[in-house]
Amino acid sequence: MRMLRYSLLMLTLALPAYAKPRPHHRVAHRTPHRTPVTVFACTGSLQRQNAEVDRLGLKRIKDDAELLAMVRSHELVALPVGKHLKVDPRLPANRRYCRQWTAQFLTDLSNEFYEKFHAPLQVNSAVRTVDFQRRLIRYNGNAAPFEGERASSHLAGLTVDIDRRRITRTQSYWLEAKLLVLQTQGMVEVAEEFHQLCFHVMVSGRYPIRAPELAKNNSEKQ
Repeated sequence: MRMLRYSLLMLTLALPAYAKPRPHHRVAHRTPHRTPVTVFACTGSLQRQNAEVDRLGLKRIKDDAELLAMVRSHELVALPVGKHLKVDPRLPANRRYCRQWTAQFLTDLSNEFYEKFHAPLQVNSAVRTVDFQRRLIRYNGNAAPFEGERASSHLAGLTVDIDRRRITRTQSYWLEAKLLVLQTQGMVEVAEEFHQLCFHVMVSGRYPIRAPELAKNNSEKQ
């Protein structure tokens, strides 16, 4: 069954995009109507994400003060928001940051998505702090822990949640196929979240950065 789904997703990457649907058609094809089946292995995903955090020697960010210090030292960079990539307006300004290689991934993915579908992607969540995650799990039963081998990789700044509510089924399948290829290459670790309807994507430090000053910083981490 998984191999069949994989084959269909690969075909999705190869096919031309459908014309952008009109607003009243889009509602009928949004991803909330999808059956919750995923091609991404859930077992051990959080452990693999934390293994990458540890491999890179990254810290789990404790609080807003530490987050701000990392922004000032350029350990974290702003999400590459623009025509091709939007951010959920509810996301606080101080949490619209990520690691440099994650920013490169978002730039590449959103550019390719826009070129194919003439529509932007949206990021719903990026860097978090331990303080925030501790509060989050009090009212969100699906939130990952803030410590241990299953801790949220958002705490290290290399993970983003990509919205699926505002994209069509065709666009969602294309994204699945694209992310599956990158995961097979060891560039990302992906989980599909069906309660929040998003792709949770941890970007590996192995993801290539083309900007010279960012590439230098990234190579020092590997």
